[in-house]
Amino acid sequence: MKIITIQTKHTTYQIGIHPLGFLLHLYYGAKTEQNMSYLLQYYGIGRVWGDAALL
Repeated sequence: MKIITIQTKHTTYQIGIHPLGFLLHLYYGAKTEQNMSYLLQYYGIGRVWGDAALL
């Protein structure tokens, strides 16, 4: 997954681009240098549908 990070003086905003083209909100909050994609959870209807192999 490609990660895009935008930083201001005090905050970080991260979005990811899923291999299937979905834009995914990952993080907005206090400034960090860390990749926050570990916070991402995939949910479908009644089950988790994320395929870790696609990440």
